[in-house]
Amino acid sequence: MGTLTNDMKRIVWQQRLGYIATVFPDGTPNLSPKATAGWDDDR
Repeated sequence: MGTLTNDMKRIVWQQRLGYIATVFPDGTPNLSPKATAGWDDDR
């Protein structure tokens, strides 16, 4: 399993929202905000 560095952890914990972008099969984009969280070195 990977390990999150202290810098990676800091970035996750300091952010309020992350954004996930996908594209539907018809080409329509979808962008939605998601809450960020970190639990341990792998997630």
